[in-house]
Amino acid sequence: MNLADLIVHVGNFFAPAVVVACLTALAGRWILPVDARCPVLWIRIGVGFLACSACLVAGLWWHGRDGKMSTYIAMGVVAACVQFVLMRGWRRG
Repeated sequence: MNLADLIVHVGNFFAPAVVVACLTALAGRWILPVDARCPVLWIRIGVGFLACSACLVAGLWWHGRDGKMSTYIAMGVVAACVQFVLMRGWRRG
């Protein structure tokens, strides 16, 4: 495997983490109230990406291969929980 193939494989492995992190950070603004101490959008995307990436790596380690639906479900739950905590969703009203 040459360097270009490695870059493509790693990029395709982390692509779902990028998409889910961006979508949950953008959707969080409509679903949860925005607190004054809420981090800016790019920080929420970055933290969401790190959490989703960790979930993908844990799923790869647990199952022995990537692309399992249980890993993607866990990634969605983790991304939603991260946005809830970052936006302080427990402080409604």
